[in-house]
Amino acid sequence: MSVVSIISAERERYTAHFEAIVAGIVSSGSSHARELLISINNEAIPYPYRYLRVDLIEKAADGSNQLSEVWLDPPHNFEATVFSLARLGSKFTLSHGAQPK
Repeated sequence: MSVVSIISAERERYTAHFEAIVAGIVSSGSSHARELLISINNEAIPYPYRYLRVDLIEKAADGSNQLSEVWLDPPHNFEATVFSLARLGSKFTLSHGAQPK
């Protein structure tokens, strides 16, 4: 199992989860936007730190804006895999869903 395959599989899992949430919002007929980049109106915060990317923004029934961040819990069958980058003198661990045997 390679680092790229683990990251690709987790990206696909997150994307499917995100799209399912968006589909639910779309089916409810609610006005929304995805991955909206917001600039905090404060010059004291230097560029690029004054920018915030919101996963979803939705118009609530009362007319207020609801900001959401989409989170996905680790798979119930997750495993940790340690990869060593000997030439760089570092090691890292990725948690991922176990592959069927």
